[in-house]
Amino acid sequence: METPIFVGHKALDTKLVDMFIEKGKELVIQEAVVNQEDSVLKDNSYRQTDVGFFPKGHMVETIIKALVTNVNDISYKCEITDAENIQFGIYREGYFYKPHRDFDPSCPNVRKLSVTVQLSDSHHYEGGDFRLWDFFGNEVADPKWRDKGTILIFPSCLKHEVTPVTKGTRMSLVQWYIGPEWR
Repeated sequence: METPIFVGHKALDTKLVDMFIEKGKELVIQEAVVNQEDSVLKDNSYRQTDVGFFPKGHMVETIIKALVTNVNDISYKCEITDAENIQFGIYREGYFYKPHRDFDPSCPNVRKLSVTVQLSDSHHYEGGDFRLWDFFGNEVADPKWRDKGTILIFPSCLKHEVTPVTKGTRMSLVQWYIGPEWR
């Protein structure tokens, strides 16, 4: 059985991605936190990223939601009831996010699908690789994931990370689609 990972290579036009970046830079940007069991932590040993969140109904959300809804209807067929706000992420030199899963079975609304949109040109930074492991613990990687405008949609239970940026800045969008417990 193959792990279902959707890759929309350069699915978003460069001009649209540039507009996403401009709109993202207008957000309130702050140091990212890590949610753990009813508490929020700033843990720079686990994650170092600057983030801002687009409000519900923002044009960026509308575009991403249309893509994700289409992929879900065709491929995943998950029962989705909502989506969390889209996160605009900035990984500066030295920034990273250690291996983690977006899925927390203790939450009443379960994250089912995770979405990552590559905003930066890959030649604008070094390091900062998005790494993903399949259901069997094997790393799944493709250099095309670094291409501007590429979107990845994958089950939120898959382990993934962003390796440290060693030069330049990497920007991305991340969003989670939620629904009732798995049946």
